[in-house]
Amino acid sequence: MLLTVETAISGGVLLLGRDGVLRDLSALSRHYRQLAVTRPALVTIGRFLATQRVERVRWLFDRPISNSGRLRGLALELARDNGWPWTAELDDDPDGALVACGGLVATADSAVLEGCVGWVNLVREIVEATCDGAWVVDLSTGSS
Repeated sequence: MLLTVETAISGGVLLLGRDGVLRDLSALSRHYRQLAVTRPALVTIGRFLATQRVERVRWLFDRPISNSGRLRGLALELARDNGWPWTAELDDDPDGALVACGGLVATADSAVLEGCVGWVNLVREIVEATCDGAWVVDLSTGSS
C-alpha cells in the first residue's frame, strides 16, 4: 500500500486491474529505499484513516527487506506524533500473517487477496480521495 501511495504522489504509473485493485509498477525485491515521498505518503495514509475514524491499524513490514526497520520506526514516530492508533511489526512472512489473521486486510497482493477472510480496497480509496490527477491506467474493462 505504501509503495502505491508513494507512486501516486510522485506521478508514477498505477494500474487499475480487472479486480478493481490499484497497483503500482514498483519492482521491490530485497531492498527498500526510503524516498522523499515516503513521509508524505505515510502522512497521507494516516490523515485519510483518521477521517474514516479507523480505530486500529496494524502495519506489517517484511523483515528480510533492507531498511524495513527504519520504515517501521518512521510509521511509529508519525503515529505517536499524530495520535494515530497504529502498531507496526517486522515479520518474516507478512503475506502469510495477513492470510492467517482472520480479519480484514488492506493489500493489493493477489495471493493474499485469494487467501484472506476479507479485504478492503484501501489504497484505491486513498488515491482516489487524496491524489488528484494520479496517473491511472484503467485495465478493469479490457477484454481478452
